[in-house]
Amino acid sequence: MQSNPFNNLPKIKKRDAINILRKPISEVKILADYYKAVFHLANFPCEESEMVLLNFVKHDSEKLEYKIAKRKAIEVLAVFDCKKAIPTIADFLKDHNNDAYLLEIAIWSLGKLQCNDINIINNICSILHQQFNNKRVVIQTLTNLGVRKEIDKIRSLSKDKQSSNGVKGASFAALIKLAGEEDKLSYLKDFLRLSNQNDRHCAIQDIINAGHISVLPVL
Repeated sequence: MQSNPFNNLPKIKKRDAINILRKPISEVKILADYYKAVFHLANFPCEESEMVLLNFVKHDSEKLEYKIAKRKAIEVLAVFDCKKAIPTIADFLKDHNNDAYLLEIAIWSLGKLQCNDINIINNICSILHQQFNNKRVVIQTLTNLGVRKEIDKIRSLSKDKQSSNGVKGASFAALIKLAGEEDKLSYLKDFLRLSNQNDRHCAIQDIINAGHISVLPVL
């Protein structure tokens, strides 16, 4: 895991972080302070922190620093297991064309929060059929949520020559986990020997997601 530069900065007290996040953008001199505040507020899981983060993500700005802080706030809400954030986070599934990174973190967060709302799940499923660069996170989330309705689409992505190794690996893991297709494990084992380091890391994650962590030490 890469070190985060904010780890090397003086710690921000909970109250200071909250005060920063409550300020309108016109009153914040250094916009990167938003991210810094979110990062440190992650150390204080409580209802007050959740409400401040929820209110923060409901606002928007074209400023890149704000967008980055907003994505981090959504991630923190998921890590806090803040179930009441699900409807707000689900609204970002509509942000397909404006901020692909926001969409990615929204999908991941809904999986982390174990969202069981059928309408939201259907919206996540629909993204598999759209132009979207990171279908890997969609497949991983559906696997995490135990959603089987897109098995045929996932199977087709596992065979598609246009699919990246990351998408194929996540697809194989989904087929193993959701459809019991244990034969797909051999493909994931092969991916552990790919020349690209990121592909190998993804393969390890996929094997874990497929529930076969026991095969890793012998390879």
